[in-house]
Amino acid sequence: MLILSRLNSVLATITFLVISGICPVVCNAQVGEVIEKAKENKSGKNRSSDDRLSSGWFFVDMFIGITDFAIRTIPVAQQDILSRKYEEPWLVSLETGFTGGYAGPHNTLAFIPALQGNWGLFSSEFRLNRIFDASGNFQTLDWQILAFNLINREKVKFYMGGGFSHHQKTSDTFMEYATGLKLFFDQRSLSPAISVRWSPDFDTGITTRFELNTRLSKRIISTDRFHVNMMAGLVYQRYFETTDFYFVQAGVDFMIF
Repeated sequence: MLILSRLNSVLATITFLVISGICPVVCNAQVGEVIEKAKENKSGKNRSSDDRLSSGWFFVDMFIGITDFAIRTIPVAQQDILSRKYEEPWLVSLETGFTGGYAGPHNTLAFIPALQGNWGLFSSEFRLNRIFDASGNFQTLDWQILAFNLINREKVKFYMGGGFSHHQKTSDTFMEYATGLKLFFDQRSLSPAISVRWSPDFDTGITTRFELNTRLSKRIISTDRFHVNMMAGLVYQRYFETTDFYFVQAGVDFMIF
């Protein structure tokens, strides 16, 4: 009888904790808002072609300018960068990372694995960005098709690129642009970084997602061909110009030369 009494007490406590924990999550969950805004944005694509061209021209023109500059300087820049690959092996490398995040007070979780290839002046990155809470989940597949490493030295890296972001809930695909800065200290074993991504919808004029990502990486394993880094930081994401998330993030990154 004593065992049953204690068991009932434990079950009652667990039930109370679950109910008290889940109710605030459901009542305050935000991912459902993002899903609704995505559907509203899809149904609101009724602007004229002139409006769409006007709102998208700045970003298209910027990317064309960067591409034109890169094409004219590629031979010299790429040759210079690749000539250093034996002293700086990370110039030709493959990176993969697994990042998780938590945003309160709505108990939203994020899962952001990524894979990136680096070849001198060029990089290409594919990632999954999934946010979820009690109200649902919202997932995008983001491919930075081509990024230009405009500064790629031992102590600093600055890049700009463009690609696509595909929203799986609504089967919409948008252009996505990115830029970032990485600094390196202590033989590149310590690296603070900041990056910005934005994904405009030229049909509706809405920025479907804006992201500001700050992180600090510390190398924990190092060999001639393999590095492992632990990472922590903060991520701000704003969806459809209405819903904000402030994630605390942590994860692990791998680099293969």
